[in-house]
This record gives sequence, structure tokens and C-alpha cells, in this order.
Amino acid sequence: MIETKRLILRLMSKDDIDNMLKNFTDMRVMKSFNAKAFSREQMDY
Repeated sequence: MIETKRLILRLMSKDDIDNMLKNFTDMRVMKSFNAKAFSREQMDY
């Protein structure tokens, strides 16, 4: 874990999946990566 006054970086956990799905299932976000949206099953891998 890395922590500054404004930011905390840590390893992801299973508890993060719902928040991550908001981005990785958004077609507009994924278009910027030139990639297809992820499914819950792919994110849970």
C-alpha cells in the first residue's frame, strides 16, 4: 500500500468488484481502451 496526503493506492479485493464494474461495463469507457466491456464473471476472475 502507498499512501500520500491525497491518495491511497492498494491492491484490489473482491469487495471492489461492484465499483469497478461501473467503469468496465460502460461502453463509452471501454471504447477509449479500444476494448469490449467486461462481464461480472470476467471481473470476478
